[in-house]
Amino acid sequence: MADRATFSDVVRTELASIDPTGFPIDELAGVLRVTGELHLSGREDGVRAEIHVATRSGTVARRLHRLAAELHRTGLEVSTRDRPGLRSAPRYRVAFTSAADDLARATGLLPARSLPQALLEDPARSAAALRGLLLAGGSFSAPRRAPHLEVHVSTESAADLHVLFERASGAAGAVSPSGRGHRLVVKDGAAIGRMLEVAGGVHVAARWNDARAWRQQRSIATAMANADGANLQRSVDAADGQLRDVRLLLSRGALDELDPSWSQVALARLANPEAALAELGELCEPVLSKASVHRRMQRLHSLAEGIREQDRAARDAEG
Repeated sequence: MADRATFSDVVRTELASIDPTGFPIDELAGVLRVTGELHLSGREDGVRAEIHVATRSGTVARRLHRLAAELHRTGLEVSTRDRPGLRSAPRYRVAFTSAADDLARATGLLPARSLPQALLEDPARSAAALRGLLLAGGSFSAPRRAPHLEVHVSTESAADLHVLFERASGAAGAVSPSGRGHRLVVKDGAAIGRMLEVAGGVHVAARWNDARAWRQQRSIATAMANADGANLQRSVDAADGQLRDVRLLLSRGALDELDPSWSQVALARLANPEAALAELGELCEPVLSKASVHRRMQRLHSLAEGIREQDRAARDAEG
C-alpha cells in the first residue's frame, strides 16, 4: 500500500503545477538555494562548470525539467539512483551541463551565493523565488498540528532567505546552525499561510488557513470547558463546606438564635445540597438575590468557625 502523502508533498504538487512563464529563472534561483551545487572540473579546453541538484522528489525533478524548457536550456541530464529498502524512494540527480556558469550568475550561485538584490526588491520575482524554495526544501507540519515550517539551506544562503521570508509573510522566522548549514524555522501559522498564498499555492493556503481556524476554535472550546469544569468543582466544594457549617450550627442549636431571614438560608441549603446560590435565594421568603445568599453563607461560616475554635480550645485545655 502506498504511503499517504504528507502536507509537504501536497504543497510541492500544487506549486509544481503553476505555470512558470514569466519568472522561471527566479523560481530556479529559489530551488538552487536549497539543493543546488556548482561543480567545476578541469578539461583540456578549460574549466567546465555544471550545476547539480539532488532531490528525493520526482515532483522537483520534473519541475526542474520544465523550468529548463522555459529557459530554453539544453544540456540537462537527469539520473536516478535507487536506495536500499523496499520503502525507500529513489534519489534524483539533475545536472545543468550547458553554459552553467552563466546560469550560476543569473541565479546568484556566483559570485557570492546570494539572491540578486533586484530579485529581493521585486514582489513578483520574490514570489517566484519563494515558490522554488518551498517546492524544493519546504517541510510543513500537518495543517491541524502546531504550525511549523522548516527549510535547510547553506550558511551562505541563510541571510537573504531570511529577508525573503520576512518580505513574503511579515515573519522572518528563526535561523539556527544545523549540520553543515543553517535551518530557517517559522512557527507563526498566519505567516505560513501568507507564504503559501504569495508562492501561488491557493488551495494549500486555504486548507492551511481552514485548519488554523479549526485549531483556534478548538483551543477556545477547550479553555471554556476547562473553565466550566473548574467553576463547577469550586461550586461543589463550596456547597460541601456550607453543608458542614449548617450541620454543625444545627447540632449546637445555633440556628435557633439567628434571625429567620438567616436561618431559612441555612435550612434551604440543608434541604438542597446541590442547589446553586441563586436557586437557594428563590426558595426563600422573600426571595433573596445571589449576593444576599452569599453574604449569609459567609456569616454562617464565621459562626461555625467560631464554634470549631471553641472546641479546639477546650480540647487543648483538657490535654
